[in-house]
Amino acid sequence: MESPGATADKIPTFLIHLLPAFTVPFGESASYFSFGGGVHIGAEYRFPFFPYLFVLGGLGYDYAPLKLSGVSVSFPNAILGAGLQFQVTPWLILKSYVAGGYQYGFLNSASTLVASGNPCVVAGAGMLFPIAESYSIEAGGMYRYFAGTYNGIGAYVGAAMHFLQSVQRAAPVLKEIPKGLSISAVQFDPVFSLLRKYYDTHAIGQVEVKNIGKTSITNLTLNLLIRKYMDAPRKCADLKELKPGESKTIALTALFNESMLDITEETKVTAEVTCSYSQGGAALSESESPTVRVYGRNSMTWDDNNKAAAFVTAKDPAVLIFSNNVNSFVKPLMNPAVNQKLQAALAIHEALRLYGVSYVANAISYADVSQNKATVDYLKFPRQTFEYRSGDCSDLSILYCALLESMQVETAFITIPGHIFMAANLAMTPDEAKKVFTSTDNLIFRDKSTWLPIEITLRSGDFLAAWAEGGKEWRENSTRQQADFWPIRESWKVYESVQYPGSSTVNVPPEGKVAAAFKEVSDRFVMQEISARVAQLQAKIRSSNNSPKALNDLGLLYARYGLYDNAERQFKQILTAGEYLPALVNLGNISYVKHDTESAIQYYERATRKDPHNATALLGLARANQETENYGAAKKYYAQLKTVDPNLAQQFAYLELKGEEATRAADISGANEVIVWAEQ
Repeated sequence: MESPGATADKIPTFLIHLLPAFTVPFGESASYFSFGGGVHIGAEYRFPFFPYLFVLGGLGYDYAPLKLSGVSVSFPNAILGAGLQFQVTPWLILKSYVAGGYQYGFLNSASTLVASGNPCVVAGAGMLFPIAESYSIEAGGMYRYFAGTYNGIGAYVGAAMHFLQSVQRAAPVLKEIPKGLSISAVQFDPVFSLLRKYYDTHAIGQVEVKNIGKTSITNLTLNLLIRKYMDAPRKCADLKELKPGESKTIALTALFNESMLDITEETKVTAEVTCSYSQGGAALSESESPTVRVYGRNSMTWDDNNKAAAFVTAKDPAVLIFSNNVNSFVKPLMNPAVNQKLQAALAIHEALRLYGVSYVANAISYADVSQNKATVDYLKFPRQTFEYRSGDCSDLSILYCALLESMQVETAFITIPGHIFMAANLAMTPDEAKKVFTSTDNLIFRDKSTWLPIEITLRSGDFLAAWAEGGKEWRENSTRQQADFWPIRESWKVYESVQYPGSSTVNVPPEGKVAAAFKEVSDRFVMQEISARVAQLQAKIRSSNNSPKALNDLGLLYARYGLYDNAERQFKQILTAGEYLPALVNLGNISYVKHDTESAIQYYERATRKDPHNATALLGLARANQETENYGAAKKYYAQLKTVDPNLAQQFAYLELKGEEATRAADISGANEVIVWAEQ
């Protein structure tokens, strides 16, 4: 019958192994023998009361070719001996042994019979690698001494079978500690690799320390260390005094290193909780080694939606390559009359659509994990979504936010029941937005900012469709008070972005396709925004019998929204009835914007023939001539402009400069982006 508290362990007491070997003659034997080999069949017995010690016995056969005669020698042998073994880890056992016995050597020759028997000594050291409860692989090195015949060293690799015996172990006797420190109530929460920076200031667990002695404890420090994943122990407490019977609960924090991000699967690690203190004039210490569960780098729970911001890696090389290239493709096409942040979101959406990123639901959906806050979800970093070209709603939201944040566009997550999508900040107040946009139904107004919601899972439609769907989802859920908003930059203050390890690149879609898609959707958006005003102006044109003023107003509306082809048709229609000065200036501006400086100069000159003192025509001539490096003419027209309209001339002061100096001044002042249109 087992005693109370006793335990039964299974330990390997008997082992049989088969060890093929490769041998090299050593010392004087090297003069006569070449490389050889052999095989050993043996058994080992380990003592249950002292498992480090074992005895062994076995039979062996060694084969050694002679160098000169062309024949070989065989050495059958039998040995008995003893050894020591130490289990370093569950998968590694180290052992060494020495044995003695008798060997019988004879030539392998039919014509010559030479044989003799002599004592032998065998020693060795090796490693056992358990691969199952009863089997292991064994490898090591050995020394062979066959008296009067052969001396050599070798290496072996083989297999071993273990026979286990159940051994009763008595429960440990607990002794009363007369004085000292008790470490108890050690608790660790699951640790998520992604949040390695978060744990620098937030606890991963707690421990209770208690003075169980009769004198005060002083200068107590408590350190936490998780080897490999922390570069140094973290001091979690520094107590000046702990009186007899007094206890303290100490929060455990940790500064993890980047090795945490190498963890891809759930695992367990050993922590070291160490207390150093003084008591009764002696320096003492106590320690505990609890186990901590660690989740891989892609794991997260949705108990706090802000955590997902740690996946938004705006500085990831693949993210920067994609966003910077897309920005360079569309920057020349950007419409100065349209919000720049909106155009950035449009460009990224269309580029990702061309890249082929698709929506694929995970085995565990966001709808499931968002309901059960303890369920561990698997989220992708932006680079992984690029590599897989797919993701669920959380993966795509993370990717979109990372790309736009890398372009200095502030972003946010939006959560509604069972779903997550994102929004981009347009960097304009609600009042400004109401003046600019025809309709604000699909915009979000929060904290004096205007946000544009994007339904990132709508992969078949363009940006305008994704925006409309995002706006609809926000309206329907916010009115029911079940939509939440999570600005990424606010979330980063608690959960810092964590860089995904390694590096990779991304194949950005061709520039021509990105530019064409951007231009097509951008133009449709502009037409959508101005359609009501276009209709009003067209009615005015009809009622005024194509008056130049009405046609010019419609051309200006198109021009200010970058629809230059539409604008050009209106201005040219005016000229069919005669030289109308505003139309000439505006056609010159359109030619200038299209970098057709020759046509621009011609239109501006026709305008000055109508009115030599027209400020907008003089400005156009100065700018166009400087563009063609005709600095003499540019200086002449700019001088005339300063006389006619000093204030306008001051806005374009860079025209007094030349070459790169003028270009830099124009870029700094922003004057190179300004077009002065002629209204009447």
